[in-house]
Amino acid sequence: MLAQNDDSFVGFVQQGRFLKLTPCEPVQQEVRLTSVSMENAMSAEARELDLTKYEGKVIVVCGHDSGGWIYSATVAEIASPLIAEFILRCYPLILSCGACLERINSATQQDFEQVEEIGPNRSRSLVAGQPYVAPDCVGALDIELVLDEVPGIGDVLRERIVQHFCPELYEQDN
Repeated sequence: MLAQNDDSFVGFVQQGRFLKLTPCEPVQQEVRLTSVSMENAMSAEARELDLTKYEGKVIVVCGHDSGGWIYSATVAEIASPLIAEFILRCYPLILSCGACLERINSATQQDFEQVEEIGPNRSRSLVAGQPYVAPDCVGALDIELVLDEVPGIGDVLRERIVQHFCPELYEQDN
């Protein structure tokens, strides 16, 4: 139940982060949740909510949105599996990007060596670069760009890596 003067937000918890889906934004926004009130002199980080128990779930949060934080945040509801599935089908790119990053970040040297033209040296460089982060990921190109800083990985190999680990992003982009 919403408290008076609270706003409600629907979002998805992925890798311990709350991706705000509604109210609708042009791009889904990652915000942090804290139980600290906006008027409190305490830092928001001091009472940031631990979202690990909500991993992979769609939740409704009540609180006050203010520049990257939702203050006085409480988890009001967890969506049923049926409702969550419906909501998640509306936001496939964001969720696919997160899943893609997770696959790349958990890949071993042997996993990377399955990609054409990647041998032991390049695979070591790729593993050394983990974890890769793309906060505003909406497609394959965003994932490719996070691999840009890996030595010996050019445009062609970046695309091959992402196609290998995340073929669904290319299906959505085309």
